Amino acid sequence: MLPRERRWATYALYGFCRYADNLIDNPRHRSKDELLHEADFISREIEIAYRSGESEHPILKSFIIVAKHYISR
Repeated sequence: MLPRERRWATYALYGFCRYADNLIDNPRHRSKDELLHEADFISREIEIAYRSGESEHPILKSFIIVAKHYISR
């Protein structure tokens, strides 16, 4: 139902939300410290991606393109 550009943006946003949600909801036998470390890593990656406009992280790569596109509007 969505135009192609918004559909792609929705996929990127959903992928990021799903990834972040799974960090907590599906800890895969990781300790609290390991989860906090991973959440901190993602937080730093997002900061770098916003500043640089790119990321090599498989989830953040498309998310940051979409985020920067819609924030700059």
